Amino acid sequence: MQLNKLGYDRDRRVVEFSMRRSFDETAIVITGEVPMMVIDSSGLRTAAKAAVRQALLDAADALTDKAAALEVHEGIRPEDLNAANDD
Repeated sequence: MQLNKLGYDRDRRVVEFSMRRSFDETAIVITGEVPMMVIDSSGLRTAAKAAVRQALLDAADALTDKAAALEVHEGIRPEDLNAANDD
């Protein structure tokens, strides 16, 4: 994953980021904002990267939890989705 954009908007107090990963003919782009108040700008880049990393880890955990909840409540498994397309 390549970090393409990392910037701090002082007025809105958010870190803006954009990441890109390419696979053969497919690309995944993740863009977002992380709220962050910066008092000392000397370590801004390091702090911003850490905030973005934590936000992405939190999002991945939330997606994993949601997928697990769907499996339990609806009985849907990734294998079932693939089996439906085996025509």
